[in-house]
Amino acid sequence: MASSPASAQMTTGERWVIYHRAVTPESEAPIEVCIPFTGSVEPVGRVALRIEPERLVAFAEVTRDDCSYPRITQAYEAVHEHVTAAGMILTAPPREIYLDSWDRVTGTAVFVHVAQPFEG
Repeated sequence: MASSPASAQMTTGERWVIYHRAVTPESEAPIEVCIPFTGSVEPVGRVALRIEPERLVAFAEVTRDDCSYPRITQAYEAVHEHVTAAGMILTAPPREIYLDSWDRVTGTAVFVHVAQPFEG
């Protein structure tokens, strides 16, 4: 975990990108870039804070080599198909949960979880 010496927050090490609609080379959509943390912090500038509730997620592991368009779309399709085929209810937009930094992960190592929050 990383922390700031002047404050009482610690990041969890993950980074998330939440996709509110599909993003492709031909289309734009709003996304959120999230840095989960513990502790307290005051937002400044364009930084917004919100509490993301604890959720169940179905996810697919994606290697660094497969973390590019269009290959990563296979993970989105597999997760969506699994959740809907099981009759689960989607409770939030899909997201990519980055487990480490690009430069610290090798090409065949798991780099991101493509996740879909759901409820039973």
